[in-house]
Amino acid sequence: MKIVFIIILLSIFFIILYKKNKSPKSAKEISLNKEISKEDYDEIKNYISETYNLDIHEILFTLLKNSNSKNLIRFEIKLDNNSPNENVQFDEKLKDEILFYITEKEFELQNKYKAKFFVFFSSFVQDELERIYEKLPQNLNFLLNEINNKNIWIIKNVFSTRVVVFFYSNNQIPDEKEKERIEEIIKEYIYSSLKKLDSNNILKKEDINIEFDTKENFDTNYESNWYYYIL
Repeated sequence: MKIVFIIILLSIFFIILYKKNKSPKSAKEISLNKEISKEDYDEIKNYISETYNLDIHEILFTLLKNSNSKNLIRFEIKLDNNSPNENVQFDEKLKDEILFYITEKEFELQNKYKAKFFVFFSSFVQDELERIYEKLPQNLNFLLNEINNKNIWIIKNVFSTRVVVFFYSNNQIPDEKEKERIEEIIKEYIYSSLKKLDSNNILKKEDINIEFDTKENFDTNYESNWYYYIL
């Protein structure tokens, strides 16, 4: 259980970090991919993929125009895997090497917009899952009748792809058999509701994660504040 909890926390951390660092506040985003020739695009993508053994879905060049005139070009490497590997995400040496390469390769683009490159990793699968989950209601209490467990306070999509079943008190957390029964009902709803939006066949029912917590824990340790709970 501790390992699962740590994985969940890391996933949430990476998503928050992704949202925070993808673009500076007040920056206007302009795609520059049309200014990259197909030959250059393929060469850059293949070079980085082969040199660093990365499964790359696509690369994106985005101009971030800031009101303070310090423009940036985000060179985004969108990986095919489920989430950016933490060793890649925080490997500054790798980022520096790629930054040096892309600055040399697209020097004219940098000069044209008087902007400096920075390297950013993202995940195609995670982005797609977030897009799909945007259509999921935040409050899933309409499933309570079917679940038929009076100890449940709320079923909530608290953040991104994170769905949590809250019981009222800590001593009401059910046994594994009851958890599995509740999970199955919620997973079936999520899968059947969102699958039609899954044009890339990414959403898998068995991979849908349902967490269990309590109102008691939410009130005591997070001051009944959803912002604190998400962080």
